[in-house]
Amino acid sequence: MKKYSKNLIFIFLVAVAFLIFTILFGNSEENISLEATGMIVPNALSSVPSQRNGVKELREKIFSSELESATLSAGGSAINLSFPAGATLYEAMSLARDVGSLSFTGKNYPGLGFLVTEIENLHGSGGKYLFYYINGEEASVGVSTQKLKDGDVIEWKLK
Repeated sequence: MKKYSKNLIFIFLVAVAFLIFTILFGNSEENISLEATGMIVPNALSSVPSQRNGVKELREKIFSSELESATLSAGGSAINLSFPAGATLYEAMSLARDVGSLSFTGKNYPGLGFLVTEIENLHGSGGKYLFYYINGEEASVGVSTQKLKDGDVIEWKLK
């Protein structure tokens, strides 16, 4: 009887741990269809856990407002970004990545934000790093903080 109770407790604890893990780190593959634009946006921002809290708010903004746009260029590629008013550059880039129109990677630094280490065919190496410019001026904040406006032009360069 004692062994049965220990096994039951163990199974219960494993189930609870799995449930907690799923709640905290689960990644739904649910898609959002934007009828006005025909875009399908799968779970934007899900790749950066510290910014995942903004996903619900971002989805609500997408459905409750008209989308704004900006142009992003990197390594000879020009990409049109569509985003809700008030979105950050990181959020707009994540939306574009999720629909397959932009490729970028980087690392999230808690308290500092997301650092882009590669975008399209540009990647920092040999002492060169990625910098971005907004409307011709070098950005003074990171992509996680930079709020976009309709018509902005973003250019990524190595320097």
